[in-house]
Amino acid sequence: MERLGSEPGLREMILDAYAQPRMQTPQTRQMMIDEFANKWSVACYRDGSVLKRTD
Repeated sequence: MERLGSEPGLREMILDAYAQPRMQTPQTRQMMIDEFANKWSVACYRDGSVLKRTD
């Protein structure tokens, strides 16, 4: 986890994921997953990749 915590934005993403409420139905669960993915996709496009490639 030390390496993951050092990646820009990744620690915030992980904490945000665990802070989200659990949804009861598949429909609300998928809606929350889509909203979370959209939120962090925008952050990555705006600020650059959350994880740097080491290729």
